[in-house]
Amino acid sequence: MTDGPYLEIKEVVGGFIHIVANDIDEAVAVAGGWPGIRVGDKIEVRPVMER
Repeated sequence: MTDGPYLEIKEVVGGFIHIVANDIDEAVAVAGGWPGIRVGDKIEVRPVMER
């Protein structure tokens, strides 16, 4: 039995934040300073390919 045809809250993406960094290490350092990290939020860092 399920609640309904909608996503569980754990399956929803909270949003996107686009930062400009020189390399992936700098991007990870910026993400590591994000305030939500202290309360257990998860952050994923991905490179964006320019066309």
